[in-house]
Amino acid sequence: MADIQQRHDLSERRACVVLGVLRSIQRHQKRRRVDEDESVQDLLKNCSSIKVKRLFLYLAEKLEHPWLDFVNLSNVDLGAGTQGLVKDSIYISKYRITVPKEFEK
Repeated sequence: MADIQQRHDLSERRACVVLGVLRSIQRHQKRRRVDEDESVQDLLKNCSSIKVKRLFLYLAEKLEHPWLDFVNLSNVDLGAGTQGLVKDSIYISKYRITVPKEFEK
């Protein structure tokens, strides 16, 4: 049980790091459009967490980040199957994840 909790904690930390990068990119997107597109592409390609990548893309789309149109997802491994983030959630078929119901309000 402790091992499961440790993996969950690590996943949460990774998600926080990725979301921090998302916020940082948002602040600087006008100044560094090309560099950011490449940074996001590299970040997604090199990230080992399927769940974090899917959540990142879902949130980027939800927040209507313009750079998302320039990300080539054919080079990004989004895994197979469904990734559940929380209980009592809704399924987002495009990214095959479940997210808290509050995200879709």
